[in-house]
Amino acid sequence: MTQQPCKFGSFATNGTEEPFHYSDTWARDNTGNSPRLLIAPSEGHISLLENLMEAMRGPFGILYILVVSRGKVAPGRYQCPNPVSKRDAVGFLQSFRDFLEHDGRANVWIGASDNSSLIVYDRHDVLYAYGPLDEFGRMLRVKGYAETARITFPDPHTHYYHDEFDVVEGRLLKYWEWTHFPLQPGDES
Repeated sequence: MTQQPCKFGSFATNGTEEPFHYSDTWARDNTGNSPRLLIAPSEGHISLLENLMEAMRGPFGILYILVVSRGKVAPGRYQCPNPVSKRDAVGFLQSFRDFLEHDGRANVWIGASDNSSLIVYDRHDVLYAYGPLDEFGRMLRVKGYAETARITFPDPHTHYYHDEFDVVEGRLLKYWEWTHFPLQPGDES
């Protein structure tokens, strides 16, 4: 069996890099302007995102934030030109599931076009959920996620960018006629 490439890693006590996986937990996070949930799945990030979309109103805006370019395209924010149906948003996520879950070069945002909710799948392999927090929390509990006081990223940590996904990213950037904007402060953290 071939091991999937890893998106995010930490360092063992002896200094060697190793894949890092969270433990299906979530926490309320009030650092910033809006209350949100910080969700740390061990796997299946895209499936969880799709499930959480059930609590959101469509249509949906999609933003792909390329933080690290591997030389083929410019870093920046790539915005889907028009809001899309849930079916189309899920189709996009499923088409690029392996790339989004196993390569650390980008973030993807799925937001309700009325600005009532947003889920950010971050390159640190976590989800940030804004909007109907109580409903999101209920859905996470049903899925067996444990609520915790805080979720921390390993420090130091590393992001992995894989050659085999360069072609996939090219397909992603042709999926829609994206509008390109420069990176904003905070996009690279």
